[in-house]
Amino acid sequence: MMPFGSNSSLWWLHWSPILAGLLLLGQELALSGPVLEGMLPGNDDLMRLQQVRDLLAGQTWFDVNQSRFLTPESGAMHWSRLPDLFIAGLMWVLQPIAGEDMAEPVVLIVWPLILFVITLFAVARICRQLGIGPGGVVAVFFILAQSASMLAFQPGRIDHHGMVLMLVLIGFAALLSAPVSSVSALVLAAAMTAMVSLALEGLVYSVSLGVLLGVFWVVRGHIEAPRLAICGLGLILSGVLFYIVDAPGSGPARQVCDAYGRAHLAAFMAAGSSFLVLGLFGGAMVFWQGRMAAGILGLLGVAAVFAMTSPGCLGDPYGALSETVRENWLKAVGEALSVSALVATKPGLAITSFGFLTASLAAAGGLMLTASAKDRLPVSAVFILLSVAVLVSMWQFRGVLFASAFASIAAGGWLTSAVLGWWKSRHARHFIVCLLGLVLLMPSGWAAFGFWVMPRLNSQLVQDCRMPALYGKVPKNDVLDLVAPIDLGPSILVYTPHRIFAAPYHRNDGGLDRILSLFLMAPDKAVARLHQLEADGLLYCPGLRETQRYARQAPEGLAGSLERGVVPEGLVPVGLDLPSGAGLQFYRLSRHSDPD
Repeated sequence: MMPFGSNSSLWWLHWSPILAGLLLLGQELALSGPVLEGMLPGNDDLMRLQQVRDLLAGQTWFDVNQSRFLTPESGAMHWSRLPDLFIAGLMWVLQPIAGEDMAEPVVLIVWPLILFVITLFAVARICRQLGIGPGGVVAVFFILAQSASMLAFQPGRIDHHGMVLMLVLIGFAALLSAPVSSVSALVLAAAMTAMVSLALEGLVYSVSLGVLLGVFWVVRGHIEAPRLAICGLGLILSGVLFYIVDAPGSGPARQVCDAYGRAHLAAFMAAGSSFLVLGLFGGAMVFWQGRMAAGILGLLGVAAVFAMTSPGCLGDPYGALSETVRENWLKAVGEALSVSALVATKPGLAITSFGFLTASLAAAGGLMLTASAKDRLPVSAVFILLSVAVLVSMWQFRGVLFASAFASIAAGGWLTSAVLGWWKSRHARHFIVCLLGLVLLMPSGWAAFGFWVMPRLNSQLVQDCRMPALYGKVPKNDVLDLVAPIDLGPSILVYTPHRIFAAPYHRNDGGLDRILSLFLMAPDKAVARLHQLEADGLLYCPGLRETQRYARQAPEGLAGSLERGVVPEGLVPVGLDLPSGAGLQFYRLSRHSDPD
């Protein structure tokens, strides 16, 4: 692939990626308004914020339980402490300077932007290693700015997605570095283990990067041996390091499948040992066929170690969920939808996302077929990683965050090559190809097409009861045990001192099941169940997507009654004096006296 902008007369193009990056940073910074008012983008961001607050308040590093989470399983979370280290550290540094009230929103804005800047540097590095010049980097940035990947870096987005995506791209940039680079080997190993420690969604990309490093060794020969050996040693050391220092630390709590557990550690040890042995002694394998056979044996060995260590981790990651929770909660979680479910429920979004990914996959294939012998291997790596990410996205929609980043690189690279071809030939046919590529490789174009084919339906009002101002009037004289819709759980934890019975996390199966059942059962039975739970009250949001779903499924149930404005006997409404149109409602059980 030829660099766009390598001509000395176009010297100004060498500075264009920096300008483009600053413009994208300004675009993200302009979205900070809601964060300054205390509003975060999603439930995971709220729960992360509460976890950080707990850490700053004195909760120990290895304790990631939510003490105000009244579930049968306790409040054990499966999240990593790594993001907390940076977020809490920034808050601790800023508090003496800006004050406690200002330090928190500033960090909530700044931290995602820090991740975004590092990600842009990683993308620019990848482009350079693919032979894409500064002008092409600007094209990649422009496409990335329209893609779903940007959702991971908007202000307030402090969950783990942005950090995992950053690590995946850093790992890929390290993979594409010079074969003799020992630094790139250590960076690759650290990124591979850190992304798994952060979240299991990084596992597939960690495996893919490891396999690609093996492929590079097979194709390039033993020139890759030093890097292979150093990466193997790095996997062993960093695998142990993250296992020990990241929450919940080494011990029985690590015998899990939904977080970095002992099976994953065993796999890193096996993979690191395989890389180390092949790097040190693989020089005897003169022909690529022998290296390939050795690599396949090593891969099978790693898989066998993983399977033998924790065979239960090979099954459905949501296998422990009850049928009630699967049907009434998991199927409504947007990021967990399969492509078939997405087409059935949100066809416009399916067109927007997979139209762009499909076109970019075709572009990556075209680049791979037309690349020079020198560039074919790294370009093929882009095609492979994009293919893996698309397959993951078809299984769970959350994979689109990662697939869109690889798709932007492929789309920008192809458009750069197409423009160069037209510029050299000045042929009308090449110009038409450029225009066609520009139409098909723009996420915004697919978004417009998806909306045109399947416009959004606005016939039903949907409330958003996660706004912090709504919780200012909730009684706070005492710490209450509140039953609420599942999606409001993190908001209650962050904006009030009260305890909750459920929140939208898969480890909370028992809590999810009993709250789902409560909203679906007959009102008199639901009130009796509230007494059995020894709840102090019910916080409810009519018009919430979740409560509307319950009402459709069980019109005569508790949610169905409350959606119609019918308050069951035994619940006492308490006026919250909320802004006009606010949907949050608070009910005491009749055995309690009204506050004040």
